[in-house]
Amino acid sequence: MRKIDRVKWIANFDMEDLISSILQNGMLISMGLILVAIAVSWIQQGRVDLEQSLKAESIPKFLFGPFPLGGAPGGLPSVLVRWGVSVLMLTPYVRVAVSMVYFAYVERRWKQAILTGFVLIVLTITLLTDWV
Repeated sequence: MRKIDRVKWIANFDMEDLISSILQNGMLISMGLILVAIAVSWIQQGRVDLEQSLKAESIPKFLFGPFPLGGAPGGLPSVLVRWGVSVLMLTPYVRVAVSMVYFAYVERRWKQAILTGFVLIVLTITLLTDWV
């Protein structure tokens, strides 16, 4: 991108709108998954029964853990709730990643990019490891 084009693009870019959109869409997707889980539970069982254990574990284990499909307790609604909660937990993570890219490549504010990168590393370690 030429320097003049880049300056025009930066002048027209609104990071607040992007962050707001990320947080809002993450919440809406999460809410949508949980509402679909409620509907599926109601259709399958005639009642809403979404008992879900939220143990302290890593995001990959929580997101891709045992899938209780095929008549197992919980079934598809349980998986959808798990995915909805995971999307809700990963939304701030995406926000931090986008902020780091913005500071590094758009504004070229290296101090903020490095600090945000450090936060991203800490969040990544926290999300990927079992602490309990």
